[in-house]
Amino acid sequence: MPSSSAAEALEPGASAAKPAIEIRSLSKTFRVAGGTVRALQDINVSVNSEEFVAFVGPSGCGKSTLLGIVAGLIAPTSGQVLRDGEVVTEPSRKVGFMFQAPVLLPWRNVEKNVLLPAEVFGADVKAYRQKAREVIESVGLGEFVNAYPKQLSGGMQQRVALAR
Repeated sequence: MPSSSAAEALEPGASAAKPAIEIRSLSKTFRVAGGTVRALQDINVSVNSEEFVAFVGPSGCGKSTLLGIVAGLIAPTSGQVLRDGEVVTEPSRKVGFMFQAPVLLPWRNVEKNVLLPAEVFGADVKAYRQKAREVIESVGLGEFVNAYPKQLSGGMQQRVALAR
């Protein structure tokens, strides 16, 4: 049987577009007291645009490390990650990353925590205040806009982090 290209092997109407995220032979080793810990070894994954993917595994298996590398927050030991065909070497404004812990500033209320990125990027905070309130409302925290993180449950804190 003659060999066929990847494009010919696709279903009718399917596209041969580049993956949105491509992980190639990715490995990550951390130095720890007394040696090293291999968090990831030879990971290969391809994620297409508009595709939903979940990484599932036991605590400590490297899920967060993998996502940190994909987001450009952690450098791999070997291998590479490509996002839209470009090698990931640093964080990008095009990628959102939600940490396991909410990482809220305890001295700032909900609204000010949500507005933090606008401040960091030098935007006019007043211009973003209404949008921030809409987003806070959309995550069900409209009544808590002036509350501080210590006044919120863990789930509410996560929603503030998501709104941010």
